[in-house]
Amino acid sequence: MRTALASVAVLLTAGLGSFAAAQDAPPARAAFAAKITSVRARLGAVPDSQNLKQACEGSLSAANRAADEEGYLVALAAIRRCLPYVAALEVLAKHKDAIGTDLDAFRRVWEDAGTDLKARRAALGDDPGAQRPLAVRAMIESDLATFDTYYTSARLYGENTTVESGLLYLGFPYGVVDFASFAAALPIAAPAP
Repeated sequence: MRTALASVAVLLTAGLGSFAAAQDAPPARAAFAAKITSVRARLGAVPDSQNLKQACEGSLSAANRAADEEGYLVALAAIRRCLPYVAALEVLAKHKDAIGTDLDAFRRVWEDAGTDLKARRAALGDDPGAQRPLAVRAMIESDLATFDTYYTSARLYGENTTVESGLLYLGFPYGVVDFASFAAALPIAAPAP
């Protein structure tokens, strides 16, 4: 995983965010525009908690600017920061009123989410983004490495702090899967060997 993260850092600092600009610019730019529009609509449909909307909006604005300049790796990194937040707000909005502070109800939601999340993760396959550039693959792999940790931590947060915190954390693995799915499908081809 450190090698993957190092690859991302090297590529981003080397300014290779637009490595596929000429060939892939219109489809990639359109994919980013559609994702940003979708995430903004999702944010508009849920109440805020802990200023996550503001943090996410900043990331979306940065992603939009970078995509407009064909800096697709920079745009992808910005969207990556936002997706766990929007998913967290969605999970909280869906369950908070029904659960309240009922820890047993939270545990049931956590278990049900585990089944759903495992199915979503399995749908990505063993090597999502295999045909994407190394930097994109590295971002996918590093995010997926947090998937189980976020899921497990959600229960611990719910049991040891507040149910609301547990629900917010339960949204994070949904954001991880959302990011991996989006990044794996981006119309940016890996450079020819």
